[in-house]
Amino acid sequence: MRIRLCTLFVFGSVFLFSHPNISLAVEVNKHLQESVDVSQGMTLQLEHGDGHVTITPWEKDVVDIEVTYRYEFTGIGVNAEEYDFNLEVNRQGNTVAVRGAEDRPNRQLFISSQRHEYAYHISAPAYLVLDIHGDDGNVTVRNWRNDVTLRGDDGSILLSNINAGNLNISGNDGDMFLTDLTGNLTLQSDDGELELSGIRGDISVDVNDGDVEMNNIQGALRVTADDGNTSLSDSEISDGRIRTNDGDVRVGRSSGNFTISGDDARVRLDEVSASRLEIDIGDGDVWTYLLAAENMDVNIRTEDGDIELRLANDIAAELILESEDGNIDQEFTDISDVRQGEDWFTGILNNGGGSIRVRTDGGDIRVRTGL
Repeated sequence: MRIRLCTLFVFGSVFLFSHPNISLAVEVNKHLQESVDVSQGMTLQLEHGDGHVTITPWEKDVVDIEVTYRYEFTGIGVNAEEYDFNLEVNRQGNTVAVRGAEDRPNRQLFISSQRHEYAYHISAPAYLVLDIHGDDGNVTVRNWRNDVTLRGDDGSILLSNINAGNLNISGNDGDMFLTDLTGNLTLQSDDGELELSGIRGDISVDVNDGDVEMNNIQGALRVTADDGNTSLSDSEISDGRIRTNDGDVRVGRSSGNFTISGDDARVRLDEVSASRLEIDIGDGDVWTYLLAAENMDVNIRTEDGDIELRLANDIAAELILESEDGNIDQEFTDISDVRQGEDWFTGILNNGGGSIRVRTDGGDIRVRTGL
């Protein structure tokens, strides 16, 4: 063992001191700024790599790009001349293309310290269309008035006070914070957390493991999730469709039409007024407190999951309960036309008008009026 270590040390010493391109320290420190005239109908296209981005609107018909770049490397690497940063700005037709060109070798040996600062500060008129593509850098856009497309990897995204026709946002592990947006919104994410608040428009969300938290939403909603949890509160949903695998679904203080499906997900609806409600869950449990809605059409089904149904006192509907292998437990003080068997129960609440049907294969059903 001693012979091998000694041999390695000698070889390493010969290698290090026989190569003039080995560098012990590298520093790139740049502050770059460029401006481009623009007009209505144009697009700002940005490739920002790992750089953080802040875009601020102003009244000038000019895009002003300011980039701060600093990279420091201490250790044993490669030739210092292989490290550099340049800003490329080109105007082609109705597009202003901005790209940060970061030059670093793919491999660096024996890093002892590293510092990387990389940020864009862009001022531009809010009428431009934004097309932004990056990797790990965070992106912040506020007070914008046109369409926005963002594609990122691990960086976080913050959008606030946006009025647009369409917003298309995609990322990998980065979190997204979207508030006060008007327009149709399409979101795609893998493991990042999503927070949406104050959205006016149709929303489509595809997420893998990240949680989705939504508040004060108005419009149609489609959420497809895998293991992440989905929550919705204080919202008016014209057509809400939520599909999940193992993630839980919670809806509170909201109204509209909802279709919720999943495998092992647990579902909780609290103070929800739904004209149309479809819940189809495998092994997960369902808990609901439903408020009155006109011509209610409610269907709740599980395989092995238990169902607890709380109904507001003024709900008018025909109630149908069915459980093949589970128990049915119901308590009503004001219900008419009651009929029941070993595994089913029916009755009329407040002279009917709507329909509430609850069915489970192996789970238990419990129904009450009020909380």
